[in-house]
Amino acid sequence: MPIISLNPRNSSDLPQPGFNEVGVPLCPNDHSLPMVYDGITREKDRADRIKYICPKAKKTNINGRTTYILSCDNP
Repeated sequence: MPIISLNPRNSSDLPQPGFNEVGVPLCPNDHSLPMVYDGITREKDRADRIKYICPKAKKTNINGRTTYILSCDNP
Protein backbone atom coordinates (compact mmCIF):
# COMPACT_ATOMS: atom_id res chain seq x y z
CA MET A 1 0.00 0.00 0.00
CA PRO A 2 1.58 3.32 -1.04
CA ILE A 3 1.65 6.06 1.60
CA ILE A 4 1.78 9.72 0.62
CA SER A 5 2.89 12.00 3.43
CA LEU A 6 1.25 15.39 3.81
CA ASN A 7 3.36 18.47 3.23
CA PRO A 8 3.18 20.55 6.45
CA ARG A 9 3.97 23.75 4.48
CA ASN A 10 0.66 23.41 2.60
CA SER A 11 -1.49 23.12 5.71
CA SER A 12 -2.73 26.15 7.60
CA ASP A 13 -5.04 27.06 10.45
CA LEU A 14 -6.94 29.63 8.37
CA PRO A 15 -10.70 29.12 8.02
CA GLN A 16 -11.70 27.52 4.73
CA PRO A 17 -14.20 29.39 2.54
CA GLY A 18 -17.50 27.88 1.50
CA PHE A 19 -19.09 28.27 -1.94
CA ASN A 20 -22.45 29.63 -3.05
CA GLU A 21 -24.80 27.94 -5.57
CA VAL A 22 -22.85 29.27 -8.61
CA GLY A 23 -19.40 28.33 -7.27
CA VAL A 24 -18.19 31.72 -6.01
CA PRO A 25 -16.24 31.44 -2.73
CA LEU A 26 -17.79 32.99 0.37
CA CYS A 27 -16.01 35.07 3.00
CA PRO A 28 -14.64 32.65 5.66
CA ASN A 29 -15.63 35.07 8.45
CA ASP A 30 -19.12 35.95 7.15
CA HIS A 31 -20.71 33.28 4.93
CA SER A 32 -23.37 35.70 3.70
CA LEU A 33 -20.78 37.72 1.70
CA PRO A 34 -19.60 36.33 -1.66
CA MET A 35 -16.02 37.18 -2.67
CA VAL A 36 -15.47 39.59 -5.60
CA TYR A 37 -13.76 38.54 -8.84
CA ASP A 38 -10.32 40.20 -9.16
CA GLY A 39 -8.94 38.77 -12.40
CA ILE A 40 -6.82 35.85 -13.57
CA THR A 41 -3.18 35.22 -12.71
CA ARG A 42 -1.21 33.91 -15.67
CA GLU A 43 2.37 32.91 -14.92
CA LYS A 44 4.89 31.11 -17.06
CA ASP A 45 4.82 27.30 -16.69
CA ARG A 46 1.90 27.45 -14.20
CA ALA A 47 -1.81 26.87 -14.45
CA ASP A 48 -4.04 29.93 -14.73
CA ARG A 49 -5.62 30.87 -11.39
CA ILE A 50 -8.77 32.90 -10.75
CA LYS A 51 -8.36 35.57 -8.05
CA TYR A 52 -11.07 36.69 -5.63
CA ILE A 53 -10.84 39.43 -2.99
CA CYS A 54 -12.86 40.23 0.10
CA PRO A 55 -16.02 42.24 -0.64
CA LYS A 56 -14.99 44.67 2.12
CA ALA A 57 -11.61 45.37 0.48
CA LYS A 58 -11.03 48.41 -1.72
CA LYS A 59 -8.39 48.23 -4.43
CA THR A 60 -6.48 51.54 -4.82
CA ASN A 61 -3.48 52.75 -6.77
CA ILE A 62 -0.88 54.54 -4.61
CA ASN A 63 2.37 55.75 -6.25
CA GLY A 64 1.89 53.40 -9.18
CA ARG A 65 1.39 50.32 -6.97
CA THR A 66 -1.84 48.47 -6.29
CA THR A 67 -2.80 48.48 -2.61
CA TYR A 68 -5.77 46.92 -0.85
CA ILE A 69 -7.52 48.81 1.96
CA LEU A 70 -9.63 46.59 4.24
CA SER A 71 -12.70 47.82 6.08
CA CYS A 72 -13.20 44.52 7.92
CA ASP A 73 -13.03 44.38 11.72
CA ASN A 74 -11.53 40.86 11.67
CA PRO A 75 -9.55 40.38 8.41
